[in-house]
Amino acid sequence: SGTTTATIKGTHIDVDQSGAMASGQTLTVHGLDLDINTESPTHNAASNIITYGASINVTGDTSTNTTYNTGLDMIVTGGDTNTGIRMTNADGGNDFKIRSSANSADYATWSTTANGATTLETVDAVGNEADFTIDADGDITLDSHDKIDFKLQGGSHFQFSTHTVTLFNLADSNDKVYFSTSANSDFKIQNVADTGTAPITIDALGTIELDSGTG
Repeated sequence: SGTTTATIKGTHIDVDQSGAMASGQTLTVHGLDLDINTESPTHNAASNIITYGASINVTGDTSTNTTYNTGLDMIVTGGDTNTGIRMTNADGGNDFKIRSSANSADYATWSTTANGATTLETVDAVGNEADFTIDADGDITLDSHDKIDFKLQGGSHFQFSTHTVTLFNLADSNDKVYFSTSANSDFKIQNVADTGTAPITIDALGTIELDSGTG
């Protein structure tokens, strides 16, 4: 126990590599190498196994002036390439799952599968208030090699692709309006209807001005 300023360590692992590596050799160093295997022998089909590679529980005391709790603190530096966390998780699972302290059934997940396809998902256990907020102290850049698709309740609403912005009717995605550009900054508005006609209406509270460079 400590009653004055101090640093307490339950377990301290200090690994120092001191030998000079010879040409063409490779040294792999693990500060902690943990291997857990529960797949052998064959278990009863009605049994259950819950496995944790590491379980960390940090509880602070709020009666002090200030208490700071950190579950995991890492410093990775000095290499030609530095990776804070490298993970290989079976596809179909959650690479990260972050739960609310108010209700563990409210959570967000990060999942990466084949081809690097990545999904960020939020879940509200009892409603649809699992909002997703990006609060940037600077620019927000979306850089897609194909298209950017904004959906509402699973259906496309806005879609950005090369030279074209598409606005979809949520009731019928076959009804849409294209805004496109081409060579020499040519600009085109085109609407498409699944059935019937597709009139274009401009309803302005003020002046509508059309200014052509050629007449």
